[in-house]
Amino acid sequence: MIETQIFLTEEENNWLQAIASHTGKTIQEFIKQVVIDQLHQCEETQRQQLLAAFGIWRDRDDILDLRELRQSAERFEWNNNPP
Repeated sequence: MIETQIFLTEEENNWLQAIASHTGKTIQEFIKQVVIDQLHQCEETQRQQLLAAFGIWRDRDDILDLRELRQSAERFEWNNNPP
């Protein structure tokens, strides 16, 4: 585990103590759980964004096929710079 340090105002610390106490956790346990929850939420948001974008250009005919573009560039390089 890696230990980290944060700086809080007195008011923020008081709120954390109250909330942690209410949940039956220490401040450290409460902060760690909040961080973990936020990381999971970010992961889920990114996963949903990736799924939403999956295949977004599938039916477009105005976009070049990257494989064809790459092969064309490689043929151009080979013809202009043979080994």
